[in-house]
Amino acid sequence: MNVGEYKLKTMIVEELPLIAFTTCAPAALGVALVALVEGIAAFSSTGLWFGGWRFAALAVVFTTVGMVASVMHLARPLRAPRSLSNLRSSWLSREIFVVSAFWAVLVAWLLLALFASGTLASVDAWTALVLGWLSLCACTIACIMGVLLVFVIARAYRVSGQPGWNGPEALFELFAVALRVGVPAASCLVLLASEYMDIPTSPWIAALVALVCVAVAAFLDKRASAARMSRLRREIDAGANPHGRVPVALACVVSWQAERGYGLALSFSAACFIVLACLVPAFRAIAVVLAMLCALVAQAMLRAAFYGFCNPARVATRFPVRRQG
Repeated sequence: MNVGEYKLKTMIVEELPLIAFTTCAPAALGVALVALVEGIAAFSSTGLWFGGWRFAALAVVFTTVGMVASVMHLARPLRAPRSLSNLRSSWLSREIFVVSAFWAVLVAWLLLALFASGTLASVDAWTALVLGWLSLCACTIACIMGVLLVFVIARAYRVSGQPGWNGPEALFELFAVALRVGVPAASCLVLLASEYMDIPTSPWIAALVALVCVAVAAFLDKRASAARMSRLRREIDAGANPHGRVPVALACVVSWQAERGYGLALSFSAACFIVLACLVPAFRAIAVVLAMLCALVAQAMLRAAFYGFCNPARVATRFPVRRQG
């Protein structure tokens, strides 16, 4: 195993709870955005939407997994509620509060959608219409809360002692997660249950949306990486941080570029599997599973690279050169 492979594998394992949280929470936003588009299209064409409960359930699953992973990352998980005691000054406390509110809105949307679709109980047409509108409102609020959550997460990582993080780049990278994982996950859901969607949706439309979103996510990641290196170089030129942490952070950012490239390539493989699911319906389920695995592994690589920027000295000692071979 060479240094790069060892470094990537070790970082993914050690930072897995944070990788899971910063992947699943934005992914839920991506799913909610797709559902919002479907809801608006349904009301525009037929005047009726049954709430998109499948999208809501997927978003709830993503957010729940992320929250559990975040809690497990704490030294004492049972004391997690105490982390809400510093909302006035701590962005970490605000992050926990916002993600909890986001989860509550998603659950409310799921319940409304289940009743609107008649899955939990039979309802008349008027009640279904009202519940459908309420579901659309809940979905819209969930999207707003999701955008706020992404902002708060990005802001929590702006730490002056970590030059690789202390910039606006993390915000764009988190929005890229929503496009790279959340939207393809919603597209895979459409591929598997297109006949059950509230409006007829061609599998090819879902595949095209996934391809476009993966491409936009790759563009955002590339721009964020370039902006991070440019910012660190400007800080060096300006004589910022005389203790040398900025130059070391820049070297660490550069050292992770290969792993980021692997992640971006694997994310495009996920989009290709989605196209394959359209081309070969007989293997659709297998292709969808492979697409989601590629998307999640790609995101794990990219987030591992992000956490590799955090403490250059610690990273350097963790991945010694003697590991080559």
